[in-house]
Amino acid sequence: MSVIREAAPPSSKKWQRSGAWRGCVSYGRHWSLTENLKQTYTSAEYRTAHPGTARNAHALLRPPTAGGKIVTAPEHLDHFCEWLKVTPLANALSSAEWVVPAVQTVHILAIGAVVGSGLILTLRALGLIAPDQTLATVNLRSLRVIWWSLPILLVTGLLMITAEPARSLENPAFALKMALLLTSIAVNLGYQVPLKRNPDFWELSAGRRRVGRLIALVTLGLWVGVVFSGRWIAYVQAG
Repeated sequence: MSVIREAAPPSSKKWQRSGAWRGCVSYGRHWSLTENLKQTYTSAEYRTAHPGTARNAHALLRPPTAGGKIVTAPEHLDHFCEWLKVTPLANALSSAEWVVPAVQTVHILAIGAVVGSGLILTLRALGLIAPDQTLATVNLRSLRVIWWSLPILLVTGLLMITAEPARSLENPAFALKMALLLTSIAVNLGYQVPLKRNPDFWELSAGRRRVGRLIALVTLGLWVGVVFSGRWIAYVQAG
């Protein structure tokens, strides 16, 4: 007597690693399944061929769990990257071989503008260049270049992440780059805010000049770290 075995539902681990969750939305909270998957499990043909699996479809359509808990960060990030790389924008960026290199070139030029301006600001704060120009004048010119370059860095950076999400988002070097970038922006804000009240703020006393020089050196070091960690992404395996 032959026994007809009912198709077993996919295991939790296989379910978590399948492509079913590429349609994730509301990052960090829940995912939505693709319409194709829902149709597959609820179609008349599938219910006839796999009655047990079809009866349990409502359970299969819940977020994957491990040990009774919703799957957390690393796997969630992996699913997010899987979803992002098949979006129309990612496909458009990947369809032409010249697009990503062109975006990377603009990104690098913007970083060069920021680092170059930071270097000029630091050297002037140390009194090594432009003795005929006031620190306030150099600050205004350099900080203007820095702040105008940041939106370009943001846009080109987002485009590169969209084109190759796993390469960046799952890479520890990318996390280091973002930490250094945010720290640098905060330090720059701390340096610039007093200048809005008084352009000569960092030259009013010897103590302020020392602090201004220290901030300029720290800022330059942070931007060098941003450049280093950005290049390091290519040599560190994404987790």
